[in-house]
Amino acid sequence: MERVGALRYSLVLLVLLPIVNAAFYRTRPQSTGVLVNQTVTLYCAFNGLGPSEVVNWYWYNPETDDKLYHISARGRVASEFSRHSIVGSSRRGEYNLRIRDVQPADEGNYRCSVFTVRDAGDARLTVVDALASPPSIAGNRKLYNVGEELRLKCRSEGGKPLARLKWYNGTKLLKPTEEVKRTEPTGDTVEIELHILFLTRWENGANITCLADQGVPGVSPSQATSVQLHVLCRPEVVSEPASVSAAGGDMVKLTCTIASDPLPDDVIWELSEHDGKKLEFRTGKAGRISVTKTIITANRVHSALVITSAESAHTGEYACTAANMFGKDRQQFSVYVTEGSSDVLLVAAVTIGVVLGIVFAVLIVLCLRARKMPVCCFYALASPPSIAGNRKLYNVGEELRLKCRSEGGKPLARLKWYNGTKLLKPTEEVKRTEPTGDTVEIELHILFLTRWENGANITCLADQGVPGVSPSQATSVQLHVLYPPAVIVPERSVVALEGRNVSLSCLSEGNPPADVTWRRDGAAIPQDVIIRNSSLLIPRVSQADGGSYLCEADNGIGPTGTGQITMEVIFPPKIKPTFDQEISVLYGQDVFTVECSAEGNPKPGVSWRRRDTYQPYDNPLTLSPLNYQTEGVYVCVAKSNGFPEITRETYINVIGRPEVVSEPASVSAAGGDMVKLTCTIASDPLPDDVIWELSEHDGKKLEFRTGKAGRISVTKTIITANRVHSALVITSAESAHTGEYACTAANMFGKDRQQFSVYVTEGSSDVLLVAAVTIGVVLGIVFAVLIVLCLRARKMPVCCFSDRGTRSCALSPCCSRSNDGFTTKPPLETSLKITQDLTATLELQKLNGISKQRSTISLDTVGLSSQFQEAKKFEYGSLNTHRRGYTEDTKYQRHCPYYIGELTLRQESKAYTRLVN
Repeated sequence: MERVGALRYSLVLLVLLPIVNAAFYRTRPQSTGVLVNQTVTLYCAFNGLGPSEVVNWYWYNPETDDKLYHISARGRVASEFSRHSIVGSSRRGEYNLRIRDVQPADEGNYRCSVFTVRDAGDARLTVVDALASPPSIAGNRKLYNVGEELRLKCRSEGGKPLARLKWYNGTKLLKPTEEVKRTEPTGDTVEIELHILFLTRWENGANITCLADQGVPGVSPSQATSVQLHVLCRPEVVSEPASVSAAGGDMVKLTCTIASDPLPDDVIWELSEHDGKKLEFRTGKAGRISVTKTIITANRVHSALVITSAESAHTGEYACTAANMFGKDRQQFSVYVTEGSSDVLLVAAVTIGVVLGIVFAVLIVLCLRARKMPVCCFYALASPPSIAGNRKLYNVGEELRLKCRSEGGKPLARLKWYNGTKLLKPTEEVKRTEPTGDTVEIELHILFLTRWENGANITCLADQGVPGVSPSQATSVQLHVLYPPAVIVPERSVVALEGRNVSLSCLSEGNPPADVTWRRDGAAIPQDVIIRNSSLLIPRVSQADGGSYLCEADNGIGPTGTGQITMEVIFPPKIKPTFDQEISVLYGQDVFTVECSAEGNPKPGVSWRRRDTYQPYDNPLTLSPLNYQTEGVYVCVAKSNGFPEITRETYINVIGRPEVVSEPASVSAAGGDMVKLTCTIASDPLPDDVIWELSEHDGKKLEFRTGKAGRISVTKTIITANRVHSALVITSAESAHTGEYACTAANMFGKDRQQFSVYVTEGSSDVLLVAAVTIGVVLGIVFAVLIVLCLRARKMPVCCFSDRGTRSCALSPCCSRSNDGFTTKPPLETSLKITQDLTATLELQKLNGISKQRSTISLDTVGLSSQFQEAKKFEYGSLNTHRRGYTEDTKYQRHCPYYIGELTLRQESKAYTRLVN
């Protein structure tokens, strides 16, 4: 029986032993994420593994297929998983799977299992391709007006998994409503819209943030992009209207608080008097009225009108008016001043007070005597009450317990707590205790001290209830509460001009006073800054200084206070050197494009123009097609609002084959005429020579180069660096010159040619020339004969010649020869008188190149005597002999280039009658 029992016990041990030593998970694989190209380790460890138990790793991706891949067994990894390895100590049961250089294909579910152990489940590995850049916000403008619509679109591109986008207004999440609309992803792009139908003044300065989150915070942090809204609004007076009554001599103060963006240049006060007059007051002082202006924040200003000593003349309707470019607002105030009543009331009040005091004292004495009590039965307090429990310093949030005690006095004093002048009524904070003997106590309990209790005067007042006999006595303590600093930023957004000095201010309030330090978000603070108190002075600000600046206030009591100021630097446009000063392009190219890039704030507009014609072009500059007319200087122009335009020039140099820019021509000429053919060529480089070619009717071709060949000469003139002029001249054309001419220009890039047609008619020109010469000679001879016959018919000498061969023309019938050889004329009779009403007019007419005298009436035709002719000769001579120093002989001597013919006679008949009589 003992052996049977022992055998049963052994069988039970054999069955239970595997259960006792069964393996179990010590570390289960956990889902995780990893960036592409990084290394990740999935942890898996067991306790109680037996020698025969095998740990296996499996992988599958349910998004692609459900096939289960076996990665490893007994610490050995399959060959197709070359980047996978098993790490850890197998003695301690560690079979961790490590994956190096993780790729997107490694994403999926991983399983670590042993056949004898129930699976722990799958661990999901998410392979993350982090966002390359923050999301972008489109649609924002620098300035908005109140009531305008806001539409912003946020876009995130790339990344895996795709980012989820959210809109924030400051720290407030804008939930999906009508304002926030999501769109389905398109490829690797995700978008979300923000639509605000009407912007109000409350949106001014709002930070609208688009947050992109891939949902893997430990691997890929969220990225955000923010824009600040600038909503321009007309001023609005936010203070309430008031009616003020004052006595003469009192001070009157009217306050006006205005909210506006931009702030008004000034706040104007206006007084409308009863007689209809209006007086205007601006910041400053005018008599007893002064106006002050205080800027509270970047979009809030406070104005106050103070009358130092009011008079009845100051009574009227006052109004404060604030205006900017978007409109204005005003607020009314009524002021009524009574003249001199203040002194009367003061005297009356003092008099009544004194009388009532005396009456009250008499009544008390009479009352006490009626009760048979001595007047001196009151015992005033010997000393003020005492306050216990106060400390010199408190921290915000600490508890305050004060106890006030008053001793002695009759009647016993009644105790009260005051915070400044405010009575603290009996509540949970104020607890009274019953009097003990001649001692009275009261407690003050404040559970949490705040910053507003700092500097508070806590007073315990002991009052015996007999003000005319025993005055109240008080004891005060001042609380000193330490609290962390709070930062106030007067201007959250600053716009600065490049090169100017900029001051960023950050105000801090704390106890004790905080030390303010500055840092820059994402960059280092410029080296030459000056920190003065709580202001940061940046001298000669540059565009690189723009960004967000953070001021931190620390007084040793956490947390620290932080304020942020965004500085935008405005700078003039600058053209980047993205193109050369000279650009060579090939002639005949279809399209040529050059882009001009410029930077500046505001963003400059970029355009092009041609320097010689001022023809405008868009950016990028596109020229098509390219020929030599395209060549020239082109100017890139960058313009920004508020800055002068800047320019950068480039010379577009067109190189290529020649181009004949002159038009073809057909020339007809007569034999002997000169024929000239011109050919203008644009080319870069210029051709070495321009060749002319004559194609005759018989098929022969003749070639002419610069120079002269017979009657044909070729000239070449360089007009500009890329333009040449060639001319072919036939000095005396013949029929042999008839044919087709062509000018040809060539360089290394090619050639071009132009055709000309010349037709020469033989001999017609010579015939016309001979005929013209013959007719001219015959007409000349005939005309000369007629002149000679005419002169002889009038008995006038044709000409008189001197010995020297000089011809003299005179009006006398004959010519005589003087001793000196010159032809002279005998003097006239002195008795001859010429009446004044007889006048002669000399008219010269051009005859075949020689001027002559013309007369419409011949002397012979009217039958005048020789005496009358002599008179006319004398008159004619007197017309031309008015020079001093002439002798009688030289007076009538004529070496004239004109032929002197007939004299025009006026009133000849009347003169003839007088001479006859």
